[in-house]
Formats: sequence, C-alpha cells, structure tokens
Amino acid sequence: ITRHCGTILARRNEDSPSGMVFEVDYPHGNRLEKTHHMADAIMIVDDDRDFRTTIHEIFQDEGWGVVSTEDGYQAIQLASMSPFDLVFMDIRMPGIDGVETFLKIKETLPGCMVVMMAVMMTGHADQSLIKTALREGAITCLRKPVSIEQVLEIASKALPQR
Repeated sequence: ITRHCGTILARRNEDSPSGMVFEVDYPHGNRLEKTHHMADAIMIVDDDRDFRTTIHEIFQDEGWGVVSTEDGYQAIQLASMSPFDLVFMDIRMPGIDGVETFLKIKETLPGCMVVMMAVMMTGHADQSLIKTALREGAITCLRKPVSIEQVLEIASKALPQR
C-alpha cells in the first residue's frame, strides 16, 4: 500500500476462491518511482479469471510483487500509476487486445518487459498479432496452457537481479 500510496478495500465476494476481494484504491494521477529496495513488480493481464488467479498466486507464493487485472484498459491505467518490470498478458481480450495494450504500456513504461500469452490457434489474425507483438518488443509469446516452470523461468531470466 505504501508503494502505491493507496488504501485497501476488502469486501465479500462469493465468486472469489477465498470469499474476499481486496482492491487497492489509487489516487488519480499519482505515480511512484521505483527505488532499489522495492520488489520486482509483475502485472498479469488476462480475462480468464481462473488462469489470472492461478498465475497471480504462483508469483505471490514465490515472493514476487504481483498485480493482476482482467482487461487491457485497467492494465494501461495501472501502468500509468505504478512502475512494472514485467507484464504477462493475454493476446486476445475483449475490448482492447493484448498487442494494443502492450503498445500503450510501452509508451508509459518503455523499460517494461512484456510476455504475450496466446491459446494455440491457427487463425491468421492471431499469428499476425503475435508477429506484431514480437516485432514491437515483446520478449516472447507463450502458448496456453503454460507451465508453472516456464512462467517462473521467464520471470527469473527477465528479472535476474531478484
């Protein structure tokens, strides 16, 4: 909370595995600069709640600083308020796709590394999105389902100072 200069809101939610949802309220326009003692920050962006929660909990259990969100618009807003070192993002999401989100985040956080995630499909549109993301600087594109080991290995390689 200190890192984000916000407050925590806890509320009951029957859809959440724990029965509770914790939200961080960010003051509008407040952005903190990362200092050397802050934990590496990872953002998970995926509209699949179960997948997003699983990846979030894996990073949390491994001691990483992690935030997750369900869509590109929220990801862009979070990136404008807090520094992230690494983003794992679904390539196909409703509203704004992962590549467009990545390009917007890249404007705000030019040093942020992004890993795109896509369900294995043969559609030309998906292949085009993957090629665009890689050409624009995404460090890799993982095929879903991803393995825990694969995700942790990528994070460790991308953020070796941890």
